[in-house]
Amino acid sequence: NDNMDVGITINLDRLGILTNSDEYINLEVFINGDSRYLLGQTGDAIRISGGETRTFNESFFFDLDDTKEYSIIQFVLYSSGNMFSSNFDLNGEMDYSNILTLFFYTNTGNLSENYNGGYANGNNDSGSDSITDANLFYSIKITDTASLGQKRNFEWTYNFKTYNYEMYIDPDIYYSFKSLDHNIYDFEWPEGYAKFTTPNEQYIINLANDLKEIADEEGFNELDTANFILTFVQTIDYKVDNYTNYQGIQEYPKYPIEMLWDGQGDCEDSSALFASLIEALDYDAVLLLFLDNIEGHAAIGVSIDGVDGKSYQFQGKDYYYAETTDTGSVIGDDPKYYFFNLNTEEASYIYDV
Repeated sequence: NDNMDVGITINLDRLGILTNSDEYINLEVFINGDSRYLLGQTGDAIRISGGETRTFNESFFFDLDDTKEYSIIQFVLYSSGNMFSSNFDLNGEMDYSNILTLFFYTNTGNLSENYNGGYANGNNDSGSDSITDANLFYSIKITDTASLGQKRNFEWTYNFKTYNYEMYIDPDIYYSFKSLDHNIYDFEWPEGYAKFTTPNEQYIINLANDLKEIADEEGFNELDTANFILTFVQTIDYKVDNYTNYQGIQEYPKYPIEMLWDGQGDCEDSSALFASLIEALDYDAVLLLFLDNIEGHAAIGVSIDGVDGKSYQFQGKDYYYAETTDTGSVIGDDPKYYFFNLNTEEASYIYDV
């Protein structure tokens, strides 16, 4: 269907275990063999009490490759160790199976019959209770991404006051950026992340000016305005790359218009958006990249008066740390409070954007 771009929204409502003992569990969602979502989003196992059915109500959107006849959706329940060898039974149609596999047929928008209205129960099979049966309440809904982000409403809170902003996004602009090469090649790594900042695009200029107009009406000074815009960006849902794009790659930097359209992104995406907005308002920003042997993180440094806190020197100027993924953080906060898995507070690379 040329007028439709097929995606799905998966909601993980409730998960329970049918046992007398407590368990530490992980529920991971795979689409076409690639990991796309981990319940809880922290990477840590979740403790569920014996016999408890716990409410999560977590949802995520995924853009399917609709040139394929079908997509395979798998829910994998496991504790520690090998995720494909588990003490849990989630699939009520197969004995001792911790993997529930569904098919989504692109041309019809239908799911395979074992969708069962969004309910799975490992106790429904004929197997014994020697392993822990589990039940899952969930939903999968078709989402037309061709019009998904045309009209976006953003809500955020700053200084205990709630703000709303409605934005229309031109689909032609969105799809033109989405069609660009998003790879960062060896010869441009890691400075290639800076190219995703687009302060001169008209939609960015319009959004930045509208946010500044709100800030001016509130009587905000230069620092308050920057923090106000930072809070706007922080409120957009955090999702890592391999959860949000059908290409199946771990690193997929988004242009700001993609993050606004999708309503989700990760640290380099939110950094590109924040830097674009404040650069459009003539603030001076740099991209901060933090890397160790295992993890990486992106943030923004802002050159601004009246700030106390953590700063980084670049070309003789101080740029104050701005965390774009964590609500409540303000410019100048120490990054050590946000680097749960990173063993450095000093920027590995700094690039002008």
